[in-house]
Amino acid sequence: MKYKAAIFDMDGVLVDSEYYWQKIELKIWQRLGVDANREFKDKIVGLGIDSIAKLLKEEQGIDIPADELATELNEDAKKIYLKHCDLIPGVMNTLDLLDGKSLQFALASASPQSWVNMVIDRFDLKKYFPLVLSTRTMKIPPKPDPAVFIRAMEAMEVSPDTTLIFEDSSHGVLAGSRSGATVVAVKDGRWPTGNIGSADLVIKSFEDKKLNKFLLE
Repeated sequence: MKYKAAIFDMDGVLVDSEYYWQKIELKIWQRLGVDANREFKDKIVGLGIDSIAKLLKEEQGIDIPADELATELNEDAKKIYLKHCDLIPGVMNTLDLLDGKSLQFALASASPQSWVNMVIDRFDLKKYFPLVLSTRTMKIPPKPDPAVFIRAMEAMEVSPDTTLIFEDSSHGVLAGSRSGATVVAVKDGRWPTGNIGSADLVIKSFEDKKLNKFLLE
């Protein structure tokens, strides 16, 4: 295997939280007076809180500070990450497969660090992800900017041509492609992903037979 490192997004890649977010967010958007049409829903998949706040102001004239929006979402986040969400089918097998090949791992998420910690602790993922980057908490330019992936590769001292990135949204896939790494997109089907056509491989889940074949090429 030519790869030396793998970087995973969290929402929609490690856990199926996007499924629950799209249900809960509808009530939040209604409360804030947001026009949560299909175009808006597609645009926010994979976006961080700061980017969503910016989008609301620019496109709908709703001026809510990112910190206030984060507070608005925090109680629901606890319910999703500590109770409702589950691991994406097959992801643990993929982690073990890549770990067995001595790959380094990093988690690169737009979610606040506190939300990421809920998932890592609940599913006992700390041993896989010694390196965790939150674009919001660490003030890293958000996806589709490739900064978070570039920083992860620099920390692991690996090059893009030996790095795998697992993403599920158009913003994440575009950021991964811009970083120069190989991008695998997870298209679960239960939530919108936007345009993920620039990914090197698209899979339905980590149980997709195409993935193992791709990894072992």
